Order: sequence, then structure tokens, then C-alpha cells
Amino acid sequence: MLKEVKEKVLKSGEKKNIPTRIYEEQQKSKKKKIKKIVIIILIILVWILLFKIIFDQFAVKKANKIVLEKSKSTIQSNPIQKELIEQEIIEFKGVEITKLAEYDITGMVLGREFYYFGGGANSISPEDLVLGWGPAAQERYIGDIGVVSVINDRYTNLTFQGDYYERFKEESGNYVSNNHIIPMNNQVKTVLKKVREGDIVKIVGWLVYCKGDNWSWGPSSMTRTDTGGRSL
Repeated sequence: MLKEVKEKVLKSGEKKNIPTRIYEEQQKSKKKKIKKIVIIILIILVWILLFKIIFDQFAVKKANKIVLEKSKSTIQSNPIQKELIEQEIIEFKGVEITKLAEYDITGMVLGREFYYFGGGANSISPEDLVLGWGPAAQERYIGDIGVVSVINDRYTNLTFQGDYYERFKEESGNYVSNNHIIPMNNQVKTVLKKVREGDIVKIVGWLVYCKGDNWSWGPSSMTRTDTGGRSL
């Protein structure tokens, strides 16, 4: 009798465990499927990232090629500007930008300053580049040119001394300019992030006047001999 009871209990336990095993197998199967899905998603994300890197590199090379083809200025020449007969007005990030002149400059980066925070001009122009050309781009004079940015005013103080000043005196400032850069596409932004002091850069664009809500900026300086904080 006791043996029969034990067998019944065992058989009863086996029957009760059948649904539990099935459930565990189903859970294992779900986990495997989820793992496969996660792996597939990760592979797709990696491919998207690789594609973006390749695309960005291609876009940067294309942008550089366009600038090189359009640029007529050289490191030895003054910036080239051509005043527009009809001033074109465009809108960029809610700011009204009036194009005043075509602008083409090749220069050595003597200084750079960043303006990623705040409103007004900082919302459209994240960086300033102080560029030198002609004698200001010659290695023997680099140490004679001092660059100090006044961040709050987006202004750069330039000082000239040594052999450079002795050679060019009152004309010393004619070969250096502070350029407020307004990158209007991702290609320019990407190139701008890679610029370092000492690099030779080519910029083709416009001299402009900017007008936002309750603020204005400019107009760009149209001469190489002026001083002050108007240059864009």
C-alpha cells in the first residue's frame, strides 16, 4: 500500500512539473531571441556609425575641394572682397543676415576663441579665428604678434613688437584680422572643429550684417586699415 502511495505522489509531481519545464524552456527561448535582436541592433548601429564617419569624411573633402576651387586668395595676398550691387537677405536660425560683399581669405591661424554659450551673436557664430597673411604669416614674425581675446565683447586685442613692428610699424595691423565665423552647414562646422593655431586656412563666404530679436551685429568691416570691434 505504501509503495502505491509513493508512486502516485511521484506521478502527481511529474505531472505538476511539466508546465514549469515548458515555461522555463519558453523563457530561455525568449531570452535567446532577445539576445539575437540586441546583437542585430548593435550591428546595425555600428554600421550606421561607420557610414556616418565615412560620409562626414567625404563631405569634408568635398567641402574643402569646393573652397579650394573657389578661392583665389593666397597666403601672400590680401583678402579678396567684392561688394555686392544688390544685397541679398537670408534667414539663418531665426536671424536675418544681409550679405554685403563676397569674401575670400587665406591666412595662418594666429589665435582662436570659442563662443558656444549664450544668445545673440553666439547663437550663430561659435568661433573666432584671428588670421594673418603676407608678412604676418611668416614664421620669423609669429612671436612678434600678440593675440588676446576679450570674450564678453567678441573683440581681439592685437599687439605688435620686435622685428615685425620695426619693419612694418603703422601697417602692422593691415596683415591681421579677427574673423567671426558663421558656419551655415555641418561640413563647415566639421572643418572648423579641426582647425588649430598654426594651420593655413582658406575661407570663402560673405561679409555680413546680422539682425536678431532685440539685437544686431555688424556690419562687417569693409577695409583692412580700420580698427575696432565691427569686423565679422
